[in-house]
Amino acid sequence: MGNGNRIIVTSVSSLFEGYTGEILKRDRFYVHVQLDNHPYIEKFTEDEIEIIEKVSM
Repeated sequence: MGNGNRIIVTSVSSLFEGYTGEILKRDRFYVHVQLDNHPYIEKFTEDEIEIIEKVSM
């Protein structure tokens, strides 16, 4: 599934500011994140998130 890296949304312009979640995948433009306690996968740019816990594979 995801790569396990935990992130926090840091963008003040995002509805999800302060939310945490797990990176599922990255594409050319976005990082796809499954936010905690949120049913949908959201897309963020690299500038909108910060990795808080890196999981080594």
